[in-house]
Amino acid sequence: MSSEMIYLATMVVLPYAAFVFFGERLFPFVKPAGLPQRIRWYYGKKMALVMFLAMACANALVFFLDISPIPAFAIGGFIFLVSGLYLHKKRVKFVESIT
Repeated sequence: MSSEMIYLATMVVLPYAAFVFFGERLFPFVKPAGLPQRIRWYYGKKMALVMFLAMACANALVFFLDISPIPAFAIGGFIFLVSGLYLHKKRVKFVESIT
């Protein structure tokens, strides 16, 4: 398996892992019935999207700008961290407003 395929696999595996971790569900395409589970499901989907975009940026840095993989994925991780913290803060405000 070439290294290009490994880098592109990060755009599938890591967002799915982010969805499973933050959404607390294994299947992203099945909408849960209860409100608390649906809130976590939406949050997991948003975090998976942020992870996908961060990994797309990291892969673009590797392939188009010829940056070595470690700094490129560190930049992608930083993008995910900042965006994830913003989404988490927004989620906390939303959960506090409905309780």
